[in-house]
Amino acid sequence: MHTMFHRTKTRILLLAASIATASGLAVPAVSQADNAGFASDNAIVLFSSGVQGMCLQPVSASLGAAIVEKTCTVPGSAAQQWWVRENTASGNDTDRFAILTNEYSHLCIDAFGGLTNGTPIVQWTCGSSPGTSIGNEHWQGSDAELKSGMTPYTYNYCIYDNYPFSTAAELQSCNGEPAELWAQLLVGTAF
Repeated sequence: MHTMFHRTKTRILLLAASIATASGLAVPAVSQADNAGFASDNAIVLFSSGVQGMCLQPVSASLGAAIVEKTCTVPGSAAQQWWVRENTASGNDTDRFAILTNEYSHLCIDAFGGLTNGTPIVQWTCGSSPGTSIGNEHWQGSDAELKSGMTPYTYNYCIYDNYPFSTAAELQSCNGEPAELWAQLLVGTAF
């Protein structure tokens, strides 16, 4: 079973590379030393699903709007672009995470509720400023998964491709299945 998931992750990365190459974008190589697992701090990325090749975006610019998948518009409309702001929990370098801010709404990806299967993924007011942060907006991008850091040091729940794509994304226990794998397509930097 693990081999099947490894092959799926490899196919996702190859698909992302071919989409990016055809459109002139870059697929970042993410180093294992980068514990947050994203392209880089201040990167602007698209998150493309491993199941359907669709991109994450909010259904509207409204507070609490569901995060869904729509056909990727490379290099991505502002609604599909996410600003990666890397951070640490109270300056503790062992708990690196990122806050993911939508370029269109300027709201953050948020696991709206507890760490349980089915928790909806929405956009919410970003709660991280220097010296403060909100756990349900902490994310790691390790192993092609978008893992929630709602509980510090514990990244066991992932954003799940809740297809069909018109349905809102949700949290599910991470297990490496294709529905929770996301390619990061680098489209620029915030600064």
